Amino acid sequence: MIAEAADRTRYINSILIGKNQPIPSTQTRPYQMNVRHGGNTTLEVFLTQGESENPQQCVYLGKYVFADFPPVRDEVAVLDITYHYDKNGMVQISAVERSSGKPLKLTVEAVPSDVPARFAGHPVDQQVREHMTVYLAFDVSGSMRGKPQAEAKNAAEQFVSQCDLTTTSIGLISFSNSVRVDQEATQNAKDISRAIRNLSVGGGSTTHPFGTLFDYLSNKRGRRYAIVLTDGVWTCQDSAIKKAHHCHEAGIEVIAIGFGHADCAFLAKIASSSEQSFFTDLNCLTEAFNTIARELTEKGGEQRDNKFLRLER
Repeated sequence: MIAEAADRTRYINSILIGKNQPIPSTQTRPYQMNVRHGGNTTLEVFLTQGESENPQQCVYLGKYVFADFPPVRDEVAVLDITYHYDKNGMVQISAVERSSGKPLKLTVEAVPSDVPARFAGHPVDQQVREHMTVYLAFDVSGSMRGKPQAEAKNAAEQFVSQCDLTTTSIGLISFSNSVRVDQEATQNAKDISRAIRNLSVGGGSTTHPFGTLFDYLSNKRGRRYAIVLTDGVWTCQDSAIKKAHHCHEAGIEVIAIGFGHADCAFLAKIASSSEQSFFTDLNCLTEAFNTIARELTEKGGEQRDNKFLRLER
């Protein structure tokens, strides 16, 4: 699907279904857009085929125009766009407006003659949406081995599936006795998923991710979030709290999620606010990440009623 790069200097090819996936395969992604008064809003979705991020190096398979938008609050709609690749190798696209659950009217049109040339230049300022950069920072010390690791990976995948990757870049950091940047922030769902699948567990809890998070987020424009997951007590809590506050001062929002033997008081100290500190059960981890992603997507990063939904056990 064609999207804008984080710096808005170019268009990119955002991959929803990667190559060599078993079929049938279905992927649903949210997309946030402004809705005009008078009911004349339309959304154009261009279906592409190709592994390159460059739209000029892709094959264009179709143009799908969605219309008949229901009235929405604040004139901003969140659309759940679904790509379904069936057993015959055909792709079907649908869209549902999230707040009403209403499917949008679909018209399939021929690919215009100015495509892909139209995506060679700078994005047109039809609607300017602030970009969001999110880093998931996961504790991968030895206590995460087994079910915690599997649940954490699933939660991360669900988080990505609920983010609008046309305006959101996601990166992945893991830490135990050292800090590793597994994936720099990107809008490429395939690369993010690969990094999540490759997360490995082992080591102690002698370091923290906040210095690295500051380095990778402090110079980013737009909204910036660090979502930190841990299941235990770190031996470097004082240093972590100090560096986390450094992130807060730079405008980086820190959301802390703990389970198992995590220290609730510590989580509250590294989070940007008490409402951004969560302790949950391992079996509810995916729900927690799913809820946070939906909050960020639906509210454009603004906290609902000045707080996130509570996710306590």
